[in-house]
Amino acid sequence: MAVVLGGKEARSDYEVLLSFQHMDLLKVQLHSGRTHQIRVHMAYCNHPVVGDLLYGTRPNDYSLLGQALHAYRFSFRHPVTGIWLEFTADPPQDFIETLEHIGFTWTKGVSELDLHFING
Repeated sequence: MAVVLGGKEARSDYEVLLSFQHMDLLKVQLHSGRTHQIRVHMAYCNHPVVGDLLYGTRPNDYSLLGQALHAYRFSFRHPVTGIWLEFTADPPQDFIETLEHIGFTWTKGVSELDLHFING
C-alpha cells in the first residue's frame, strides 16, 4: 500500500495529543477504511508508527510486540437496527509500558486527554 497519484481516496484526520523527545502520541480518526491506512498515511508524512517494520524505518526500542497502534474508541451504526454503537478499550500491557517508558502513565493521564472523536 502507498499514497499514489490516482490511487483510491483515503482520508485520516489526526491531532497531536502529547509530544515527547522522539515521538508523539496521536489521536487519529479514519473517514475511510483502506488497508493499513493509518500506517501508510503516517509513513507518507515521514512520521511512521513506532514498531511498524513494513512502512517504518527501524525496529522499536521498546517492549512492543507489534506496532504502537491501538483503537481506543470505535463506533458505527449497526447495519440492521440502525442503532449507534460505541466501544472503548484500554491498550494492551506492552503499549501501556511503552507509554510509561517515555513518561506517560495511561491510568492517570488518559482522563486528561481528549479522546473523543475529532469531528463530533
